[in-house]
Amino acid sequence: MSIPELDFYLRDNEHVSLSRRAEPALLIDDSAPMRKIVERLLNQLGIRDVDQVSDARAAFQQLHRRRYKVVICDVVMDGVTGIQLVKACRENPETAKLPFLMMTASMDPRYLAQAKGRAEGYILKPFTAEGLQRQLQEILPAPTEDDIQASQGRGHEPKVERFRF
Repeated sequence: MSIPELDFYLRDNEHVSLSRRAEPALLIDDSAPMRKIVERLLNQLGIRDVDQVSDARAAFQQLHRRRYKVVICDVVMDGVTGIQLVKACRENPETAKLPFLMMTASMDPRYLAQAKGRAEGYILKPFTAEGLQRQLQEILPAPTEDDIQASQGRGHEPKVERFRF
C-alpha cells in the first residue's frame, strides 16, 4: 500500500487499532488516582496492556524488563522528574527512540518547554479519551501493513459464543 493509499485508508476508515501500535504501554504517575483515571481512558481506546509505576526510578527499571511501544509519564513527580527520566532514556540505546507522552497539570512555561523539547508529545491534565487518542496517534509510528491487514479482518468475523456445561 502506498503512502497516499495509507493516508486515504486512515482518514476514511477507523479500523487500524491504536492498541496494536500502543501496546504494551507504560504509565508513570506518582498519583494513584491519576493512574487509575488514565488507565480507564486508555482502556476506552482499546489499550489494555498497560503497566503502571509510581515513580521514575521504578519506571527506568521496568523499561529494562519489558519492551514498550509508548510511555505516558507525568512531568512533575517527587524525586526524579518525568523530564529527567526522558533524558536518561534518550541516553540509553535501548530506550533512545521510545515515544514519550508527557502529562502535566502545570501551566508553568518551564515545564511545558521541557516537555516539548524532550518528549514526542505532551498533554495537559485533565484530558479526555479523545485528547489522549489524538496525542497518541501523533506520536506513535504509522500503522504497518500488518496492522492494517489485521484491522481489516476485525469486526468481519462471525461472533462465536462458547458455553461451558
